[in-house]
Amino acid sequence: MEMGLLKTWFSLRAENKRLRAERIALQNDSRAVTCVFCGHVYPPGTPPSNHEALITHIEECPDHPMRKYKLRAEAAEKYLSVFRSSFAFPKDPTNYLHKARKYLAGGGCENLALVRFIAAELEYRRSKKDN
Repeated sequence: MEMGLLKTWFSLRAENKRLRAERIALQNDSRAVTCVFCGHVYPPGTPPSNHEALITHIEECPDHPMRKYKLRAEAAEKYLSVFRSSFAFPKDPTNYLHKARKYLAGGGCENLALVRFIAAELEYRRSKKDN
């Protein structure tokens, strides 16, 4: 009986040693996925691309360049919607352009902004029409 217990004890000790070595190897594994911009470490097992955790972090990471572009796009969309709501535009683009030309001929101080807005508005309407 003592020999059986001793044999079991040695096998358990060897298994414990093997598991500790495996744990240390996993802890020292340098393949952990991190954000190269801020150093955020993703959960273990996160694949290096096309994962929800990566996408969520990119949207929130203050140092990631895509975050800055997203903020600029949101600001531009907000500016465009405010600009749109501050004018009553006709549904017919020809009438719309006629009013814009009339304004530009009057020497409005925001000519360039208005021309850019007209182009953006027409592109927006074309894209809505195509969809």
